[in-house]
Amino acid sequence: MSRSAVRASAARALALLALASPLAAQRAATFGVTPYAGYMISGKALQGPLGTDVSNSAGALFGAQLALKLSPNLAVVGNVGYTDPEVRAGVPILGSVHLGSSKIWLYDAGLQLSLPDGATAALPIAPYLEGGVGSMRYEVSSGPLSGKATNVAWNVGAGADVTLAPNFAVRLFAKDYIGRFDFKDATGLDVTGETAHHVAFGVGLRLDF
Repeated sequence: MSRSAVRASAARALALLALASPLAAQRAATFGVTPYAGYMISGKALQGPLGTDVSNSAGALFGAQLALKLSPNLAVVGNVGYTDPEVRAGVPILGSVHLGSSKIWLYDAGLQLSLPDGATAALPIAPYLEGGVGSMRYEVSSGPLSGKATNVAWNVGAGADVTLAPNFAVRLFAKDYIGRFDFKDATGLDVTGETAHHVAFGVGLRLDF
């Protein structure tokens, strides 16, 4: 083979590599799904006179998270969660009094930032931070009365994935939803609630595709 033919073959090979690199990068971007279960602790939705308050009891939390990797360390995430705590009033001397029941749906999206590859090479653990915004959808009932309300909720969280196989990991996380319950939307009363923290702790199974 002549030198010119060799040079032409090398040029074609380099051109193919250049075209293949973006395609390989696209294939490297993966989807992940993480069904999870956990526990949510809610802050006070309303502070009343004489030390009274209204809040949700702590309760079980279930949900699932979807993720699309933009790079090895950055992903766009979306989450749906559900919990059904009691609505309770805190009353001096009497303590906590049952007021009704509620169903809460969490919808949010944000960004997730993981530690760079190799940062925890000695252990199969990948810590991450995330933050985003979404909504909390309430359905509240007390006897024959019921109401619905939706409020904006910002969130920040942290967690870690413990890798068990190339596309399979156990996820541990904590996440804080920060929002204000809309009493006027739910009850018609012109009452301004407190900005409350709703802290979720959970464990899930992350599957990558």
